[in-house]
Amino acid sequence: DFHSIDWEKFNEVLAFRLLLHSLARHITSQEEFDIKVTALTSLIQETITDKKLVPTKKPCPFTKRWWNGDLKALKTDLRKANCEAARYCDIIGHSSKDVLHAIANKMARVIKKAKSEH
Repeated sequence: DFHSIDWEKFNEVLAFRLLLHSLARHITSQEEFDIKVTALTSLIQETITDKKLVPTKKPCPFTKRWWNGDLKALKTDLRKANCEAARYCDIIGHSSKDVLHAIANKMARVIKKAKSEH
């Protein structure tokens, strides 16, 4: 979970690991360059896999991973349209019912699209 990392501590630990392995030397050949790049990559990966620095997420199996910000906004619009339609439920042919149906249909289409793209 990269959102909850303490980046200052992460950078300190990475800098310490880089100092221990002292990768900063003059490179004279392609082979030496490849070795240094591989060592640097492995140091970064070791720092990332440190559970104390980078906590892992344990998502609930019931989480809808296809849910996104667009759907959240549509749900808010749908809720508002539903309240509006309920307010004018006694008036036959009021436009709020048409707006409610249009938003509900749009939300259904967006949900199908989000699920298919997930």
